[in-house]
Amino acid sequence: MTTRREFITGIPLGAAAVIGCDTSNEFKNEVQSENFGAGQGETIILGRTGFKVSRIGFGAAHFTLNKTKEEATRLVNTILDNGINLIDTAWNYGNEQASWRYLGEVFKDRNRDEFFLSNKLEWREGRPISEKSVEGQIDEALKVMHVDYFDLYLIHNLYEPGCYEKCVERRFIEDLIKVREKGKIRSIGITGHCHPDMILMCKHYPEIDVVLGGMNIMREYYYFDYDARHLNDYAKRNNLGILSMKPFLMGALTSNQPTALKYAMTQPNSVPIPGMTEIEHVTMNVRAAREFSALSPEEQQRWKEPETILEGPACTGCNYCINGDTDDIDVPQLVMAAQYGERFGLREWQSKDKQRKKLAQDLEKITPEMAKRYTGKCPFELPVDELLKKSALYV
Repeated sequence: MTTRREFITGIPLGAAAVIGCDTSNEFKNEVQSENFGAGQGETIILGRTGFKVSRIGFGAAHFTLNKTKEEATRLVNTILDNGINLIDTAWNYGNEQASWRYLGEVFKDRNRDEFFLSNKLEWREGRPISEKSVEGQIDEALKVMHVDYFDLYLIHNLYEPGCYEKCVERRFIEDLIKVREKGKIRSIGITGHCHPDMILMCKHYPEIDVVLGGMNIMREYYYFDYDARHLNDYAKRNNLGILSMKPFLMGALTSNQPTALKYAMTQPNSVPIPGMTEIEHVTMNVRAAREFSALSPEEQQRWKEPETILEGPACTGCNYCINGDTDDIDVPQLVMAAQYGERFGLREWQSKDKQRKKLAQDLEKITPEMAKRYTGKCPFELPVDELLKKSALYV
């Protein structure tokens, strides 16, 4: 018989509110009994920072939405009670810095060594806090969150050409180093949606210990983001800690989220930091982390393989289907879009991106004869022609 816990952990993100799952004290106690942070192998060293953190973290961007202070703080306490000790926040998370304020309400009553706290330096125009000095920003955040130091401070969102030059010119890293020497922060990092300037920053500043980017399963296979791959590879080669944001693409993945989370956990030094806005999300994420940690190293490695992720034959991007062709059509990526989009119940995602547009144009060029030719050359005997038809839903 399916237990209530087993049933709950199978619910897609956001579905709990629809079917009316209760969050009674009885259920919360059941959730807290998971306590995944207590077991061997359920923590990870965050790259060369040397800090031990939980196998997954908590992205605190949206947990305050449509919640009272009591509801939001109860959720954070449940997260901490379950051993998830890495919390990532920023000035612009929540209305009027609600993320900072509500976290501060929790931290007032917790021991400081219970959590690893990550915050961000704002520098873009139009944000009042950006007008403060580096140390001024950090002092304000310390005060609001009722803590006396941050474990990690990241320069927020290097997202466009020129970010690297601006950071060098304004000496952000140098100022963070000075604040670190005063004991107000313990390590330094950068964030962004895997823009090439992030690698430039890491090469220029060996003081950078952590990168936070969208390095998740859909970036790897569906979105096929070369910048994310390059940043991920650079971080692994240089033993940088990796915080992987948006493992569920902000809710765009509507099924098999635990699989996406487990994939993110296969990456060395990588900690996925999903948002959690309901108790049910905590349950699902904790269970996925516990199940992954219980696997042998060999079994964990298999979660990197497309066949494991898709539970069957998978496109590997070998390009055999287009060898010798001059059509300039990215058939493997279209096939991956269909396979991963279907597997994860993907809603339309970043459809205005130029890569998506290029794939949509490729799809329009494919004739039935071409699709048949691609199918005949696939070494894995995938139904390429049928998958190309399905890809129209996702590109």
